[in-house]
Amino acid sequence: MNIVAVEKEDKKEDDVFIDEVEISYYQEPDCESSKDSDYQVLRLKTANNGVGRFIFMETSRWAFDEIDDIIKILEDFKKRAF
Repeated sequence: MNIVAVEKEDKKEDDVFIDEVEISYYQEPDCESSKDSDYQVLRLKTANNGVGRFIFMETSRWAFDEIDDIIKILEDFKKRAF
């Protein structure tokens, strides 16, 4: 058995398919955030429009100091979702 994306073309009989994935990342609020929030949340999701999967993001606020910080999150999502 293999776990593969639903749009994979060379499917085998015993494959298990992933169609949608959602991962929520949490971090402490930054110094400019509202004091009402406990965490900043970044949600990355995949959706399938019938042609293929695409990725979208949801957040009200997500602060980062370095571009590499957000790249690491995207690489983590790619590893887990694809």
